[in-house]
Amino acid sequence: MAANQTSSEEAVRRSLELCGTGVEISVVLPPPVRTDMAAGITPLRGMPFLEPEDIAAHILDILERPRFDVPVPRGMGALLWVNRALPFRARAALAHLTKAADIVDDIDQGQRAGYAASLERLKAAAAERRTDSRD
Repeated sequence: MAANQTSSEEAVRRSLELCGTGVEISVVLPPPVRTDMAAGITPLRGMPFLEPEDIAAHILDILERPRFDVPVPRGMGALLWVNRALPFRARAALAHLTKAADIVDDIDQGQRAGYAASLERLKAAAAERRTDSRD
């Protein structure tokens, strides 16, 4: 999914550059970050959770020195590059070795309940705003 996502962002980037807008795009590629969104998720082998402050520091660095692909931590860049270059079956084998394929099945729904409830509140608030704006 990350390769497809990055391809979409590359297309947007090229479009903006061709239009001469001066808009720059950076794609931050972190492993899971220790936030409510990651509640109940088991870290992958070799990819510990990062703290939000770690990601914020990288984003501040990007603002000073813009670049497109920003793996976090930087050492992940080589792994991401190799992963993109691998054929599908090799990527699938790598996902199996790191247990990336199991991440969705192994989510602890009890730990994730607070995050799910906050999403429902946000959805309800957004629906209410849409209704109010139509009136």
